[in-house]
Amino acid sequence: MHTGLEETQDWNRVAEFYATRARGDVGLMVTGGIGPNPEGSVAHGAAMMVSQKDVDNHSIVTDRVHGWHRIRPRGSNPAFPQARYA
Repeated sequence: MHTGLEETQDWNRVAEFYATRARGDVGLMVTGGIGPNPEGSVAHGAAMMVSQKDVDNHSIVTDRVHGWHRIRPRGSNPAFPQARYA
């Protein structure tokens, strides 16, 4: 599911979206919409995971989600499926 929240660049909002679900005791969250490169992104200007800044921004989300669990959840960010749109 791609919510489009990543494109807002409001990483605290993105983090709260997923932390809310973590508080509901989900076992696995699969985030969406993060492209591996411009060609594999869901749209021009869409969020990507290509720099340390991208990693740092996404860490805001994972740190917030992991903070709600006594045991770290399993998470997945399938960057590669967006490549099919390239």
